[in-house]
Amino acid sequence: MYRSMMQVFVKGSKEAFELYKEAFNAEVICAYDDEQGGYMHSELNADGQVIAVSELAETANPGNTMMFCFHYGEGGEEKNQNGL
Repeated sequence: MYRSMMQVFVKGSKEAFELYKEAFNAEVICAYDDEQGGYMHSELNADGQVIAVSELAETANPGNTMMFCFHYGEGGEEKNQNGL
């Protein structure tokens, strides 16, 4: 992988964390609960790249809640085709 940049703020962070964990066949690096039943901060290792997931504490502004950039280069498409 050439480059990655992932930070996710969502309502339902624990559910999102599990979805990303399965979708990317990722391993858990850390997970810190917040007081409302979500994650204050959590991290997954997805093919050597970190996806950080946190609970969104306020109303979401479209376009400001997540960003994913996986740059595998030509021929790397199969890395993210896990049947989901």
